Amino acid sequence: MHFSDAGNTQDDGNHPHRTFCEPLPFNLMSLVIGAVTDSAGMVMRGNRFYHEKDYPQALEQYKKALVQEHQVTTGGNELILWNIHNRLCATYTKLQDWQHVHSEADEMLKLGPDNPKSWIRKGGAFFFQGKTKEALEQYEKGTPSLAPRFSSLLFFSTGRN
Repeated sequence: MHFSDAGNTQDDGNHPHRTFCEPLPFNLMSLVIGAVTDSAGMVMRGNRFYHEKDYPQALEQYKKALVQEHQVTTGGNELILWNIHNRLCATYTKLQDWQHVHSEADEMLKLGPDNPKSWIRKGGAFFFQGKTKEALEQYEKGTPSLAPRFSSLLFFSTGRN
């Protein structure tokens, strides 16, 4: 869609009543786009470091993105914040830093208590610490329909209930 089409209602087949709003004034648009790009860029760099197994550098980028996101909007965008905490949680898991894994999983749960992955991250932290009972409790809270599968996986992977 081009800016000249802003304000028009278009039928794209999937969203017949989609309405596009007027474009932002240039100075406001560059401020918003610049801030979002900075945060998103930091996450992308963090993802690159993560996949290269440079976890300390990944953490640095994710932490910068978290600070940036809080500065962009009051409190930050919950979905973006959840994603950054998810990336931090995954990175701390690779480093086996369980205290930070738990604290990041708790932040994920505050931001997305209905997102099963929040509970899976929290359960995973317990699982990797050998606390299968606590892990199963977390899996049951967040993913009740999958809990029997997790129970079986925990039993077979650890040899205990």
